[in-house]
Amino acid sequence: MIPVQLIVAGAIAAASFGAAWTYQENKCASILAQYQTDHAIALAKATSDALARTVALQEKANAAQRKYNSRLADIRRDADSGRDAIVRLSEAADTALRRASDSHSACLADANTLTIVFGQCSTRLQDVAADADQLLSDKQTLIEAWPQ
Repeated sequence: MIPVQLIVAGAIAAASFGAAWTYQENKCASILAQYQTDHAIALAKATSDALARTVALQEKANAAQRKYNSRLADIRRDADSGRDAIVRLSEAADTALRRASDSHSACLADANTLTIVFGQCSTRLQDVAADADQLLSDKQTLIEAWPQ
């Protein structure tokens, strides 16, 4: 009789082992599925956040570039206006020199020299001012476009 009891006990043990194995397998599978779901959700959220951050930074850079272009147009307009004013002033000086040439040849020579020097100085001043404005605008663009 002992062998029958051993066989029954072995069958019960095998059935219990199989049931426990199946239970643990199902439990581990559900835990793994939950981890995979959580990971997929976290990955999707991180991707969405990164995309939103990238879009925001690109919009900021685009806005800074638009401001830069506007400032650059203002700088060029101001430089052109300054050049036009210098041309008008130079023409006025030339007219005055022509009038003065009738009476004072020495005054004419000095004034002519001063006009040439004035023209060179004013041209250089305009160039330096335009370069300074350009550098200031570049600096401001970098500050505005820099991610924070």
